[in-house]
Amino acid sequence: MKSYLFTLIASVGLVSTGLAGPDVSGFHHFITAHDGKLFDGSAEFRFISWNIPNLLIIEDNFAWNAPNDWILPDEFELTDAFASVRQLGGTVVRSYSVPIQRADENASIPKYVRSLGQYNEDGFRSFDLALKLANQEHIRLIIPLINNWPWQGGREDLASWRGKTKDEFWTDPQLIADFEDMVRHVLTRTNTVMSCAGQPRPGPQPLPPSSRASTKITSSWMATTPAFGRRY
Repeated sequence: MKSYLFTLIASVGLVSTGLAGPDVSGFHHFITAHDGKLFDGSAEFRFISWNIPNLLIIEDNFAWNAPNDWILPDEFELTDAFASVRQLGGTVVRSYSVPIQRADENASIPKYVRSLGQYNEDGFRSFDLALKLANQEHIRLIIPLINNWPWQGGREDLASWRGKTKDEFWTDPQLIADFEDMVRHVLTRTNTVMSCAGQPRPGPQPLPPSSRASTKITSSWMATTPAFGRRY
């Protein structure tokens, strides 16, 4: 069976970051898919570019006095990453998935999703800044929303908060609702570093295909959950 991962294509790039106004954004369209191709408006959109696994959170913070190996990226690091991609001719960047707190981690690790309905505002403010800077560098973003694997937290952790297994993530109504709550938070929050919230604009758009998810994903999940995200 083909593998899938629910992914946010955020258009500073592959769709628009959401709160990008005329003062910061060079993008005017959602990236859309038709007949197996991507389009930016009426023009076919093709790209070869880079992953930035540390875009949302840095996992190798080796400062001698650091309490752990994790830290949020600062403005210089984000700007340097996007500018480097642009200077090399890249137009799209994919991050790692939204960081979710694991059972063996504590609050000193700045994961974005702490627990059921509990979100780390400092983490999401870092995400806000990444969206703004990517817009300024004319780089589109692909943001995976959930991970099959445990390294930065994923579906196993979401399921464990309800005392359920990772494979129930695809079928259990409560787990699906929990995931949709997380998606809603990502898609509807007001960006704290852009000044034009509420203006008509290309916004974050969820799309399904990826290669990092389980083969246990169900057709019913694929039929309903991405459609939920597109409401926003």
